[in-house]
Amino acid sequence: FLEEIDPTRNFSRTAIVFGGKRPALYLKRELAQRLQKAFFPPVFFTVDEFMEYVVRRQENFQRISETEACYLIYNLNRKLGVASPDDVSADAGEFSRFLPWAREIYAFIEQLDIEDIPPERLENVEKSAEIGFDIPESINAQLKTIITLRDSYHRVLEAGKRYSRGLIYRLAARYIAEINLGEFDRVVFAGLFYLN
Repeated sequence: FLEEIDPTRNFSRTAIVFGGKRPALYLKRELAQRLQKAFFPPVFFTVDEFMEYVVRRQENFQRISETEACYLIYNLNRKLGVASPDDVSADAGEFSRFLPWAREIYAFIEQLDIEDIPPERLENVEKSAEIGFDIPESINAQLKTIITLRDSYHRVLEAGKRYSRGLIYRLAARYIAEINLGEFDRVVFAGLFYLN
């Protein structure tokens, strides 16, 4: 990108996606030093911001906080009647006691969504849980219902247009082929260390 710098060029029609925010600061500084005059900078995104941008091109939504997502998982778990480790049942009615377990479930679902793992790939986990992994029974019980829990979780989020980071990535993967990024002459992905 830097090799192609033309001092007369308007960079505002170029989008650059970095893994974080800091590289954009360095690139702006480098452009300023090379051009030695005022210029319209490129549009910078982090990967997360770009995923949100893609989804927002199709629909409006709000981000759900981790605590809200955990409370939703708590309520969905109560409906499924699944116990959690250390005999902390979602039916016990104590969200504060269930919260550490809800965070683990949330993190697991987030990773599945970011990697866009389809439900079919989880069927083996559920079948193995029915046989019984060499883990506490409460975790086996949770794994037996993970597909149902994840589907219910997604339905509630999508109905309320309140999305988690993982669901945003999953939706972006579906929408990217449908949207027109005509506001940019090009989109540059740079400095990415971990790809989902």
